[in-house]
Amino acid sequence: MKVLLLCALVTGCMSAQFNSTTGKSYAPLTSRAVVLSPQEAQQVASQAQVIGTVSVESRIRDGVPSTPDTEDLAAKAAQIAAEHGGTHIVATNFDSTVTTWLNPATVTRTCSHDEGTRTCEKTYEPMTVGSASFPAAEFTVYRVAAEAWSALPPSLRPGR
Repeated sequence: MKVLLLCALVTGCMSAQFNSTTGKSYAPLTSRAVVLSPQEAQQVASQAQVIGTVSVESRIRDGVPSTPDTEDLAAKAAQIAAEHGGTHIVATNFDSTVTTWLNPATVTRTCSHDEGTRTCEKTYEPMTVGSASFPAAEFTVYRVAAEAWSALPPSLRPGR
């Protein structure tokens, strides 16, 4: 089991985890697995072996300029799948969790002295509510032996 955590200002943090369903390790055949639609997965299934799943979760706070979408999650899953010997992936679940928290109200007191007079001001900041959205997805990982790639439609063949 391998967990990868990537953080960048543009895409935030994404964690990805490969879970083997075979208990075996496979050498990579490609640098990036092909992302399949459910219909394409049916075409590939006869040539493929399911070797695991990849779970990807994004930790992005609302308001960050480039919040990852399903394509970003799929791209990360395709990379992780390929590192573990996968050649194709298909999404089995997209989800999003929203977490909400309260920031307490605050009072700031500022005082000044001027010619024997003391003046104080209180500033009240009301309670605020914050939230974070955590998009997530799960993908099934397929492995098609390199010698069987020629039997696949050209658009479904992995790059080397």
